[in-house]
Order: sequence, then C-alpha cells, then structure tokens
Amino acid sequence: MNLTTLTHRDALCLNARFTSREEAIHALTQRLAALGKISSTEQFLEEVYRRESLGPTALGEGLAVPHGKTAAVKEAAFAVATLSEPLQWEGVDGPEAVDLVVLLAIPPNEAGTTHMQLLTALTTRLADDEIRARIQSATTPDELLSALDDKGGSQPSASFSNAPTIVCVTACPAGIAHTYMAAEYLEKAGRKLGVNVYVEKQGANGIEGRLTADQLNSATACIFAAEVAIKESERFNGIPALSVPVAEPIRHAEALIQQALTLKRSDETRTVQQDTQQVKSVKTELKQAL
Repeated sequence: MNLTTLTHRDALCLNARFTSREEAIHALTQRLAALGKISSTEQFLEEVYRRESLGPTALGEGLAVPHGKTAAVKEAAFAVATLSEPLQWEGVDGPEAVDLVVLLAIPPNEAGTTHMQLLTALTTRLADDEIRARIQSATTPDELLSALDDKGGSQPSASFSNAPTIVCVTACPAGIAHTYMAAEYLEKAGRKLGVNVYVEKQGANGIEGRLTADQLNSATACIFAAEVAIKESERFNGIPALSVPVAEPIRHAEALIQQALTLKRSDETRTVQQDTQQVKSVKTELKQAL
C-alpha cells in the first residue's frame, strides 16, 4: 500500500515553528484545504477540536495525531509537520512535548475503502520507533515520503507455549488513530513480556483481527481499551476485564498487561462455541463501525 497517495509535498511542513497546538492544527488544515481535500475548514476544525476535547491526541515519543471525521472531508488525507521546537500538547499523563504532528482528515462514509485502509496502515506505522525517527529527522519532502512508505519491522502476534493469554479490544470514536496504535503497542508489549496477546480492532474498517473461540476460551483476562461500546460484548462473559481509555496502552501497555494478569477468572468452565464466532458479512461489519 502506497501511503503517499493520501498526502502531497504541499501537505508536508518540515522544521516548522508554531507557538501553539491551535496554530499547528490550523496550518495543516489550510494545507489540506488548498489541496481540495476539505470543503469547509471551519467545519473540519470544529470537529478536530471536538475530538481534542474528548481525550488526548499526543501519544508519546513526541508524536501527536489530531484528527477529524466529518462530511467536510471530501477525500481521506493527511498532513504532516515536523517541528524545529517542541510544542506542549495534552497527552495521557498531562501536557507533553511534541515535535511531530500528523493531522488526519477522515470522511464519514468511506469505511473499508482503500483510502481508509491506508489511513489505518499509517497509524500502525507511526507506532514503529524506526519509522517515526526517520520522519522526524527528514530534511526534504522526498525523505519524509520515503519514510512514510517504509513498512517497518511490524511483526505478527507471537505465540508462546505455556504462557498466559490476554485478549484485547481497541476502539475509539473515529475508529482510526488510537484504535490501531493502541493495538500495535499492546502486541509489542506482549512480545516483550512473553505473553500471548491477541487484539481485536473495532475501528473504521469494521472488526479486524476478530478474536477466535480458542483465544477467548484460553484467555486469562481481557483488556478493553475503548471509548465507545464494545461490539458483541457477551463474548467476554466470564473473563475478568480491565477497562481503560483507548490511549492508555500507547503509554502504558506493559503495565496494563501485567495488571490484567493479576485478575482472577470467575468462571473456569466458560466456553465459547465456534459457531457463535462466525465472521459477519463485510457490509454488516462496516455498518457497525460508523
């Protein structure tokens, strides 16, 4: 997937200097509007700030991912700013220094399309330390675009014999940035700790990585990192659950897994029949994601 199809050299601000979060968001919004990606900057900005009010979009490691999902977005796109001087931006643990801002413009009715798949791929790659460092140190638009298309060292969920299993669900209102980045950090922490961690993402593309009956039946505990209702929550009956805001795993994934391992299961005989785990039609999944 070529992520650069969703951006443009004119949407990249290298070594920019902004005095506030608002100035950075406004500047990147203007870039997208000039490229014809946004029909109303006022409506888009209103939605971006509404999302900012719901929870932090600074995600640690100097990265902020503000985003707006609104009909004012004509086509999915993103703009990037690397900063010469860090800005203070609200994060999980309070204000934090940010020197990389990625603004996502998300249309409301493109769930499952190539554009949305590209945006989710982008947010997953931003969780990769190497890729993020290349973006932050880019000195030319070509260097930045090349870094964006680096697939990085993303690994599938590891399987550890005789290790505990934690099942997770990540979900956020827009179904993009936090949903996929939280999943990536949980899986990364599981590999580091030697714990089987399986993450179901309930995002803009529907349910991805749907948890299987075997995974649910073997689960020691589950982690719900979500700010919207969990779909088909009855699947988790009998599994002790830890519920946290969707951004929490981005900063504290290892601690959350360790905390989940201390929870005690209330129903040791709990089983999920395979036929209750049948994959729904794509159309149904996408409808639920909106």
